[in-house]
Amino acid sequence: MKPSTINIKGKSGQKYLFHTYSLPAKLTTVGGVYIYLRPLKGGDFKVLKIGHTHNFDEEMKNTTIAKKLGATHITALQKNNKSKRELIVKDIWYLLR
Repeated sequence: MKPSTINIKGKSGQKYLFHTYSLPAKLTTVGGVYIYLRPLKGGDFKVLKIGHTHNFDEEMKNTTIAKKLGATHITALQKNNKSKRELIVKDIWYLLR
C-alpha cells in the first residue's frame, strides 16, 4: 500500500509530515515517531497512542496494545535522533485527548 501523508502541527507551531499506513504495516528499520489511529466518521481519525522508537520494524512486531485500543492505522515520521524524537512527541502529545 502506498502511504498517504498528513501534516501534524505541534503545540509549538512546528509542522511535521507523517506517512500513514493501514495495519499491519511493514515499516523500515529506522527510528522515528509514531501515532496509532482509529478512523472516525467523516474521514477524521482518533489518536490512540503516541510514541517513538529506534526501529519501526520492531515496533510493528509488538502492536498488541494498539490493536486492543482499536487501532487500524499507524502514521509515522522518520527521525533517527533520539532527542529530536522525544521533542516531537512532547510537541504533539496534546493530540491524545
